[in-house]
Amino acid sequence: NLNLLGEKQKALSWYEKALKQDPIHILALNNTANIYDELGMYDQSELTWLKLIAAYPDKTSLYRSLGYLYWYRMRKTPEAIEDLFQKGLSITNNNPDLLGWLTSYFLETGNNEKFVEYANLLNASRK
Repeated sequence: NLNLLGEKQKALSWYEKALKQDPIHILALNNTANIYDELGMYDQSELTWLKLIAAYPDKTSLYRSLGYLYWYRMRKTPEAIEDLFQKGLSITNNNPDLLGWLTSYFLETGNNEKFVEYANLLNASRK
């Protein structure tokens, strides 16, 4: 509730206390990563998303969230973003959700070659 009321620092301190009791609590880590992002603490947000992915490697939403952080906040290279998703695709057996994200990303960034590559993989996964 503190987070929803805009009390980001107070909410963060409560999440940190919760993480001392359960260091891989998915909701506490997720909300902590989001608060770090909202506070402009991108490196801490990245580390928290990576911790989440390490603990829950099959959760595709975590890759997407980190992908958005890399793209919009940290301005990582397309290669770094693709590398993150390649790891997720390997773990999740080419999950269509991750393929769809990459397809959209490369379409939006104007990389037609990569767009076609991932669109073809996405279409093949639906058959």
